[in-house]
Amino acid sequence: MEAEYRIKIRLPVGHILVRYPINHIPLIDWIRKRSSSEKHPFSPDAIQRLLNHSLKEIVADRHENGSARGGWGRAYQSRYFTDLFGRTVPSDSRPHPHSISFTLWVLEGLLELFDKATSVESEQAISDTQMIDDISAYYRRHFDKKTGGVGPLWVGTDTSEEVAPNVRHASAGFVAFTKLPGFLKEMEATARYIIDSLESGDALEKGRALSLSGILRALYLIRTDKTIYRGLSSNDLRIDKLIARAEMELLSRFDNRSGIWDIREPGSESARIWYTIWILRSLPEMQYSANGAIKELYISAINRIVTRDLVEHGQGLGLPYLPNTGPDIGMTATLLKVLRRDKTLESSVRDDLVMSLLKFLVECHQDPVVGRYSYSWTWAMIPACIFETVGKMDFS
Repeated sequence: MEAEYRIKIRLPVGHILVRYPINHIPLIDWIRKRSSSEKHPFSPDAIQRLLNHSLKEIVADRHENGSARGGWGRAYQSRYFTDLFGRTVPSDSRPHPHSISFTLWVLEGLLELFDKATSVESEQAISDTQMIDDISAYYRRHFDKKTGGVGPLWVGTDTSEEVAPNVRHASAGFVAFTKLPGFLKEMEATARYIIDSLESGDALEKGRALSLSGILRALYLIRTDKTIYRGLSSNDLRIDKLIARAEMELLSRFDNRSGIWDIREPGSESARIWYTIWILRSLPEMQYSANGAIKELYISAINRIVTRDLVEHGQGLGLPYLPNTGPDIGMTATLLKVLRRDKTLESSVRDDLVMSLLKFLVECHQDPVVGRYSYSWTWAMIPACIFETVGKMDFS
């Protein structure tokens, strides 16, 4: 039975909820018309297959029941850590059935897709309200009203589920709150929790590179979003000091000679490419930082990726998940997202790279070998990237 995707069509006369087979989503019809030119490098059918396949991979990893409903990450517990580290999984890594951080990645991918669809069709918008409502409920369940923090659930002494907040998950939760409707109070409470926790604790000093990048992302948002910032009893100096500390800690986690993050930690070498692409995706602000060392770190990291790690495959280029392996669909899609926001590479170089990455994605996405290390949160990079990059191509 063909998978279905529930979408809501907003019309001038009101809203209707429809269940569409994935290959009948209106945005695919638009892509088909847009790519029908003989001069276009991708066939409409190939683009449709890629879009269908990515949506199926995303939906398949979603939790439908229990406290994890609305969250993503079945693969997070079943294979993410062993894929990345093999038998050297860090002792402080605790695989959960779902991931607060990676659910954010999927949320952002879906919202960006819906936004791109809206921007093309002026008379109808595409959204899956049930899916977004479930994500909102998921984050509410993981929000601790007492502290303002966000964290995994655990069973308390009276067998009820309680939130165990921490700064890493609070940072991901905070970003999610800024993107979902109706979370202003939670957003302000979580911002306070993050600031107070960082000032009174050692989360920055003890955090791994990925945790630091998530915390920095939240701090950048708190500092730049005046709506949030005015609601805090803080001053510029307080936030700036935390950002400076977090940036210095992130710099200390990178070994420029080898390109490895957290070099003293088990499995750091195998995680090198994944850590780099995660941080580049999470912190595009690094390229605009007033801290020259942070800007240089961004430039060094992205140049290493595009000059040393890309692998030729067919007519295109792909990015591996692990060093010395073949290219991976999810990693390539995530790099495509990074390049869409990059301003440091020459535009001609960036455009050539984007085309080569797209060729790989369109040609090879159904090959199980190149999807071996792909997950819902990296598949989620594809729909909006395809919609934007292919849609903007002019081959008339």
